[in-house]
Amino acid sequence: MAELIIKCIFFLSVVPFLTTNAISVAASVVPFEDCGSIYYLESIEVSDCSSYPCRIVIGSTVNVTTNFLVQGTAYDSEQLVQNVYFVVSSIQLQAQVSPDPCTAVQGSNACRLENGRRVKYQAAVRVDNVPPLRGTLWWTMTNSAHELLVCYKLTVIFTLA
Repeated sequence: MAELIIKCIFFLSVVPFLTTNAISVAASVVPFEDCGSIYYLESIEVSDCSSYPCRIVIGSTVNVTTNFLVQGTAYDSEQLVQNVYFVVSSIQLQAQVSPDPCTAVQGSNACRLENGRRVKYQAAVRVDNVPPLRGTLWWTMTNSAHELLVCYKLTVIFTLA
């Protein structure tokens, strides 16, 4: 399935697409484990993943799409902080991810999420400084009160080519 990946692409159902520097990338919906999300995780997609666990080439950039449903207004925040890392042989390795989920969209804060809104967050993950082994990708998003809004993990295999 071809997926249109857009830079600066945290969007909400009422915010129009920003179409600058769009590229086409094949992505697959992958199995994931929810590790305590408040929001309802609908699906996770990973680019260039033809089978699970996904084989990720070291030195590449992988596009990850997180689809979730906002649940509850008590978790509203002006801030959404993501922490993305790989765990390989019990060692936690920080991942480089862009864009920031709260990038301002047309002058408003994209982190002000309303109850019942479906959100599709697309981000590029740089895969560096990991050994060619099986590992886990962990992804968390918290609000300014440090509440765990989104948390999931999925198994990956790091390869040299």
